Amino acid sequence: MSLLVSANKLSHSYGGRTLFSDLSCGVFEGDKVGLIGPNGAGKSTLFKILAQTIKPDKGDIVHRKGLKVGFLQQTVDMDDTQSWFNHLLEIESDYAELLQTLSKLELNTLAEDLLFSECSGGLQKRIGIAAEILKKPDVLFLDEPTNHLDVDSIIWIEDFLRDSGLTYVLVTHDRLFLERTCTKIFDLDKKNPKFLLVTDGDLATHLEKKEQLIAQQKSTVEKLKNTLSRETEWLRRGAKARQTKQKYRIQNHAVIKSEFEGLKQKVASKNFDFDFGDKRTPKKLIEIKNLDFSYENRNIFTDLNLLITGSTRLGILGRNGSGKSTLLKLILDQLKPDSGSIQVTDGIKVAYFEQTKQTLDLKASVLKNICPQGDYVKYQGEAMYAKTYLERFGFSYDQMDLPVEKLSGGEKSRIRIAQLMLEESQLLLLDEPTNDLDFDSLASLQKALADFPGGIILVTHDRYFMDVCSNQIMYMDPPEPIQLFSDYFQWEEYYAQAGILKEQEKLSAKSKKTNTKKGLSFKETRELETIESDIAQLEETLEKLKNESQLETTVADSKRTYEIFVQMDEVSKKIETLYARWQELDLKK
Repeated sequence: MSLLVSANKLSHSYGGRTLFSDLSCGVFEGDKVGLIGPNGAGKSTLFKILAQTIKPDKGDIVHRKGLKVGFLQQTVDMDDTQSWFNHLLEIESDYAELLQTLSKLELNTLAEDLLFSECSGGLQKRIGIAAEILKKPDVLFLDEPTNHLDVDSIIWIEDFLRDSGLTYVLVTHDRLFLERTCTKIFDLDKKNPKFLLVTDGDLATHLEKKEQLIAQQKSTVEKLKNTLSRETEWLRRGAKARQTKQKYRIQNHAVIKSEFEGLKQKVASKNFDFDFGDKRTPKKLIEIKNLDFSYENRNIFTDLNLLITGSTRLGILGRNGSGKSTLLKLILDQLKPDSGSIQVTDGIKVAYFEQTKQTLDLKASVLKNICPQGDYVKYQGEAMYAKTYLERFGFSYDQMDLPVEKLSGGEKSRIRIAQLMLEESQLLLLDEPTNDLDFDSLASLQKALADFPGGIILVTHDRYFMDVCSNQIMYMDPPEPIQLFSDYFQWEEYYAQAGILKEQEKLSAKSKKTNTKKGLSFKETRELETIESDIAQLEETLEKLKNESQLETTVADSKRTYEIFVQMDEVSKKIETLYARWQELDLKK
């Protein structure tokens, strides 16, 4: 395969801190690369260097001669006063070529005179992809392509990228999206040799490789520790030896100590101490009865009945604008229902993580956002030194005096979580708490929610996080009735089946018009006879995986949980494919 992008011995610093050094990698034709790493590792910087939108401090970044690069930013930037179609027509004047691309992106039914500003976030992202594809790029760079998109749009982009044949590099925190769209992983992390660990394979394969690397490093640290201990003991004894030999031992000790300290720092786990407390919670927290609510003459909720208890772990799925945040605001009494009631048990306190994080004082320091006055905070009923408390959330002393506006998106989320944990509450309302959080932060938050003794209502686009943190999924698609599911994959099966039924309706209508049914061949008849039993076996496998995923031993093993999550995804996709084929054959009978 042809080498498109070559990076050789790159080094870059930001704010006096080295992000990476002596880093090398390459992007080849056909690569589908996912760039991952902890917050602050320099992912965005490396991403922009690879795309040649910024230059490294040191090293060489070379693009193949004549290479065409597409770059999709997090927020698509287009003229709001111009129609989306005219904007794309400026890029590709060949009308037939443009319509062919729009058909691939399922934009061919969109009104051509619709202003870009009038399009939803998902449509804007799709139009942005169309704009880059029309440039016929050899490699496409996508910066957080799923950010702030609803689950329908995320699934569409997944399917498109997987089947597009494009070479691309993307940055995302969405683990399921990475698993489904990427066949190569670039892991930027100071723990890795020369900062970058490259895996030819999907995310699950990479995580296994990373786990092996860390285990090897820990083993090396232990060996160095033993060697260092022996050297230290020898030096302290002040052994009688020739001067040259003693000088060598002293120098060797210094080398071993330096190597040990460096590797020890690399393998140190970055765990954030998220803990919402362990006070007992009443059984019934909130009861919603016969609730109706409309907005701008559009029914959002009709006769909604919902009971929130101390064991509720409710994840909410739905398109943008379907009413997910609206439900939280109704519970908080920030909005009033048209009819019906929301009954809150006396004494219940609610903690609310708003996706805008607007309660943060951006001009004030990190420390002042936690402790506006004095030096101590009240945590779980006891006084704690505020700086010690902030250290639990991964903030250094230097960062504590920075204004919050200087923090990254993930750091702002962590400081908002730190604020919430100082509040006494029996119910958590979490509106997109996972935005911009790295894998380490997500794992810590996941554990904290698992240990929280009260009820949780969670809105997030991170499907893996929602699935492992929820015991029930509520799907909102007004004006359709609200649907409840046991887990994310059960919803995905429903979603896929709904799409198949729509396709079936189209095929049926087309069949009536053309009246060209030919019947099944002998081979197709045999296939139809076996397909139902194949589906039944797969559904039985899926049920076993679901049951295993709920065992306490599985929940305590994050690696096994992830493996089951991936297996369930694969089985679900096979079931979806077989159902689609069954529908196709059934129509031909």
